[in-house]
Amino acid sequence: MAQPARACNIDLDLACVGRAHPASLAILLTLADTDTPVCLVGSTEVELGSFLRFHCGCPLAAHPQNALLGLISEPVLACRAFEFPIGTDEYPDTSATVILEVSSLVAGPRRTIKGPGIRASVEFAPAVHAGFWSAWHANTQLYPCGIDIIFTCANQIAALPRSSRLEG
Repeated sequence: MAQPARACNIDLDLACVGRAHPASLAILLTLADTDTPVCLVGSTEVELGSFLRFHCGCPLAAHPQNALLGLISEPVLACRAFEFPIGTDEYPDTSATVILEVSSLVAGPRRTIKGPGIRASVEFAPAVHAGFWSAWHANTQLYPCGIDIIFTCANQIAALPRSSRLEG
C-alpha cells in the first residue's frame, strides 16, 4: 500500500490450495484472523475456505457486506469488490480490503494513477473489465471511506489504496 500500483514479486514457497494464486494465499494468511470475516467470491474452492478456517481461525462470510477481507478469484467479477463495507466517516478503518486475482498486472488497458505514495504518477495496467475503473473512480470519491484493493497474479502483487485516483 505504501507504493500504490507498483507490481512487486514476492518470494514465497506456498503449496497451492485450490486455484488461489500463491500471492493471494500469502496475503490471506497474513491478514486473516479470528476477528476478520473473509468472503470468497468466484470459483474459489471449498478447500480454500477449510484451509483458512484451519490456519487462521477466520470466519467465512457468505456475502461481501459481512466481510472485512475478500478474495475475488475471477477478474470478470471485479466490480463485486465494491459490495464490501466501505467504513464510516467516524470509523473509515472498518472498511474492507479486497484481493483481486487477475491474469496479468501489465496486459490490461493502461491507466494513470496519482495520489499519496506516488511521486508524480504511475502507469498501471491490470487485466480487469473496463467497468472496474468506473467503479474505482466512484470509490475514490468516498475517501476517507472506501475499499482498498490488492491485485495478485501468481507471485506478484500490486496495491491500490482508496486514496489512489485515476487521472484523465
